[in-house]
Amino acid sequence: MNIELFNNEKYILGEGPIYDYRFKTISWVDIVGESLYIKSENDIKKIKFNERIGAAIPIDGRNGYIVCGTTNLFLYENDEIKVLKSLDGITNGTNRCNDAKADEAGRLWFSIIVDDGIHKPKSSLYCYFNNEIKLMDDNLKLGNGMSWNKDNTKFYLNDSANHKIYVYDFDLKKGTISNKKVLCDMGIETPDGMTIDNKDKLFISIWDGGKIEVRNSETGSLIDEIIIPTKLVTSSIFIGDKMDTLLVTTAKLDRIDEYAGIIFKVKTNYIGLDINLVKI
Repeated sequence: MNIELFNNEKYILGEGPIYDYRFKTISWVDIVGESLYIKSENDIKKIKFNERIGAAIPIDGRNGYIVCGTTNLFLYENDEIKVLKSLDGITNGTNRCNDAKADEAGRLWFSIIVDDGIHKPKSSLYCYFNNEIKLMDDNLKLGNGMSWNKDNTKFYLNDSANHKIYVYDFDLKKGTISNKKVLCDMGIETPDGMTIDNKDKLFISIWDGGKIEVRNSETGSLIDEIIIPTKLVTSSIFIGDKMDTLLVTTAKLDRIDEYAGIIFKVKTNYIGLDINLVKI
């Protein structure tokens, strides 16, 4: 596989890459840097927030994003940041939003994780739709990457602190999950971000592992490994007209290796799927 640098910048905690096929824009966040980045054909725009943000998901029918923060779900549109929905009662100063994705019906799914360096890992999964936030799973340690299979019957979720990939039955019409099972126990490996290809293979970013594992979504078995030249691999998404290139985010934090915090492009033999858009 052919790997190259996406740009020369290093991000403290690069995360949440998104390819918006409508406008051919690529976005990502730096959680610790409290910033959203949006790359168009001509430039990269940096949008600074005053709190840590875990993810930004494009909005259906509009050129904007729902941004999952520490105190609120924000709306970023027309160069303005507005509060879309308060997270009061969900976040409390010790936790924040982490990863997020939209399902095919336009619901926003996002995890809340402890992020104060003091309390033990504790995490929950929520769903936002029609201006309501519903608790979907309160039995997680560090909810992270998520995906749905092509026929929308399964929902996959990484729990980084539990070192497990979970699979749920998913009802697209009702927006519900059930029958939670362990798809894969990762042992000492820490699964971070997740994406899926057009054959329902899961692409699992391995935090502190320097790779992306390609896994069977029915058995959890390992199919392939994509080696990344730095350890703190956080997430990936398929990009481009052919959707055969992975955009891979990484973190720098306190690491001093040459490529820590760099974003990479990896040409693959796999084909990704277009992202789902949030409906508001």
